Amino acid sequence: MLNFGETLRGARERAGLTQAELGQLIGYSRTAVSRMESSSDPRLTPRVLSRISEVLHTTTAALLAEEDREDPVNRRQLLQAAAGVAIIGATSQVEPGRVGEQDVAEIERGIEDLRLLDQRNGGDRLGFFARRLINDAERLLRGRFGSAMATRLHAVQGEASVLAGWLAQDAGDITGAARLYSDVMAAAHLANDPLLAAHACANLAFVTTKAGQPSRAVQCAQAGQRAAVQGRGGPRLRALLVAREASGHARVGDGAAATEAIHRAWKAFDSQGGNDPSWVMFLSDVELAGILGDVHSRLGQHNLAVEHLSRAAQMEGRPRNATSWRLGLAQGYIAAGDPGQAAALGSIVLPEVLELSSTRIRASVLELSQSLTPHSKVFEVKAFQDKARAAGLAA
Repeated sequence: MLNFGETLRGARERAGLTQAELGQLIGYSRTAVSRMESSSDPRLTPRVLSRISEVLHTTTAALLAEEDREDPVNRRQLLQAAAGVAIIGATSQVEPGRVGEQDVAEIERGIEDLRLLDQRNGGDRLGFFARRLINDAERLLRGRFGSAMATRLHAVQGEASVLAGWLAQDAGDITGAARLYSDVMAAAHLANDPLLAAHACANLAFVTTKAGQPSRAVQCAQAGQRAAVQGRGGPRLRALLVAREASGHARVGDGAAATEAIHRAWKAFDSQGGNDPSWVMFLSDVELAGILGDVHSRLGQHNLAVEHLSRAAQMEGRPRNATSWRLGLAQGYIAAGDPGQAAALGSIVLPEVLELSSTRIRASVLELSQSLTPHSKVFEVKAFQDKARAAGLAA
């Protein structure tokens, strides 16, 4: 059974690099690389892991969790144990003294790095990094600092918790995600940070929609909009929250409210004023088109749905999000009465899904397979379902 060091060594050797050469490429000494290859949990930062995966032409998910084919269950248990050791190690450090700018900035950089890794690879195996960041923030909160630093520390702790919640829901843990978002609301209150509360509301609206609680999703999205106004949030934040509201209305069956929210979302996106936090910069016009394309599909507006989802499906630079929208487009084709095209797209997307580490995306493939079941006599549908079944992603 492989541990992290053995996985890293194998990837390095397949790339034809010596330890010294890999070290030079990632800014480490040969001795440091040797130590990495001798450890099951070298406690690397997300940024270093990302750089290693780029140099070795692999994924962070593969480095973290290359499952042994003969014993995948024990491999997962080993990873869980390693994560536990990492968390214990973080919380057992000596209590900090005076908390400085560098201490907090390091956690903030870790949050941004994890967001980038999540967008590229999916969140299944990144959760323990986020929990480590939360523990580091909690440890700093036991140090000495002024009132301004206290506010910032609570905000950082909250952002780490939001990220941990997002990673949890991407890994299929909806209950854990909702619990973390509740913790964020408390942190936002302590930090007097309405934009942090808006972030939690946006994610909670998403997770409650997926959990089949659209009325609650609408409430969360509207609460987030109020918080965004209070915190002078920018166009992207306001647009995202209104789009989440539209999704909830559509699932409740309130077409008029959903249509009105669609118009407000685009209007918010095109507006001026306010400040958008860094996390919401992912919301391009293409991403917004995907969210609202799904709303159009729910409203039975199939031509608009396919038009919007097609735009989102062509996005670049965010593999996990792009794959998600391609699967959404496939569902849009089914709703529009073209299961053959949906299945053909599913077959194209399937290899992308297998490269990702996202339970949520794999569940979308299963959902697509189930939606196509009534059309199983269509040639493209049968071909897709055979491929999905072979990959363990079909009923």
